[in-house]
Amino acid sequence: MTGWTACEDGLPDSDESVMTFDQDRDEPVWPGYHDGAMWWSIGGCDMPAHGVTHWQPFPEPPAV
Repeated sequence: MTGWTACEDGLPDSDESVMTFDQDRDEPVWPGYHDGAMWWSIGGCDMPAHGVTHWQPFPEPPAV
């Protein structure tokens, strides 16, 4: 899976860490997860459900 997914088209697996997009934030891309009911930042703060419009899996790490 690559690219951004609109939340209306589906959500990530419960508790899967992903990148989230919320155009209303000063910094619109944040790591977060959806717990099956609502969005949370990785730091544990809840995110307004209406704000997150898209999500994307993290890219693969570089080969070292």
